[in-house]
Amino acid sequence: MASPVRIEYEPLVASYWDNLTTQLRGFKPAEEHAFLSTWVHEEDDADSILNIAECAKDAGIAALTIRLGKATLVKLDLERLTRCASELGTVHAQPEGDGMDFDVVFDAGEQAELAIHELYRPRLRALLKQRHHEGPLDAVEGQTLIECSVGGATLRALVDGGNHHLVKQAKYEGASEPVVRGLLECLCGWAIGRPIQEVADHGALAVEYALREPGKLHRVEGVIQPENADPAFALPGSLARGLLAAYRKAAGYAEVENFFDPPPSPGWRAKSGDQRLTELRAVLHAQPGGSDLEILRMEGSKRVIVRFVREQTGGAQRDSLLKLERAFKERLEPELQIYLEPMLDRNVLRKDKL
Repeated sequence: MASPVRIEYEPLVASYWDNLTTQLRGFKPAEEHAFLSTWVHEEDDADSILNIAECAKDAGIAALTIRLGKATLVKLDLERLTRCASELGTVHAQPEGDGMDFDVVFDAGEQAELAIHELYRPRLRALLKQRHHEGPLDAVEGQTLIECSVGGATLRALVDGGNHHLVKQAKYEGASEPVVRGLLECLCGWAIGRPIQEVADHGALAVEYALREPGKLHRVEGVIQPENADPAFALPGSLARGLLAAYRKAAGYAEVENFFDPPPSPGWRAKSGDQRLTELRAVLHAQPGGSDLEILRMEGSKRVIVRFVREQTGGAQRDSLLKLERAFKERLEPELQIYLEPMLDRNVLRKDKL
């Protein structure tokens, strides 16, 4: 995607009034932006800014940044502007100094906007409606600020070296493509609270799994990995590994083994064993084909032991277990894991010979 068209709002308004009072013919509020030839300034700045955005979208512009100064912000209904502009595309308001950059990335159709396998588009599109982790990241005393840049995108993190080298904050900048922005939004949210080694080892894998639409067939046969799922996952993987390399250099970190085992959420840990089994069985019974499986017990707070009550082939068993585990993770607890009960040898004659 091309760089956003940038508009300085207050100089534009000043130019508008100057042209209006001094030029009778060929009114041009912004010589360098032909798409604004029909734009009219409104008394309400929110309406005026929306008009600019609508003109840009009608002209086929992919993305627009409107610089708003302090004088405009003090009288602007930013909440209403954001809500209305969101109907045109993806909106992000980023404070800059005493002003603000108001960004709009216009919806340009599914294929053009999301250049990624269709299996990931629904969840990625939903993720693009938020920008919780985009922007600069300031240093914090006692934590190590690191960054890595690949292809114009920059990933930054604050790591607490005295607390298992956990990522405390993560932010990204320079993601011009919607797919890149969505992938990094997902990666940053997942990375917080995890060791930097875990982020490097499994960051791209976690993003791929989080964005994969359940119940749909993938073009990849066998085990799905970021490397074979879609070329788009190469960037978050490279950035995550680059962060670890930067942390090694900045903090003298030399560990290479990863024993991280994330605990369940406090809410899940607070439930009794019977409560957990009741909720697990309710999710199982709501699953298509749920009657083929039985939940036997839990081992600890994460391991769910199941068995098949109806015989299935190896491929069908695998698919059933994967779908059930995803349902458990999404509806109950992200850290749940399914284990199939070991098949015991019930042949008495064979046992006697051993």
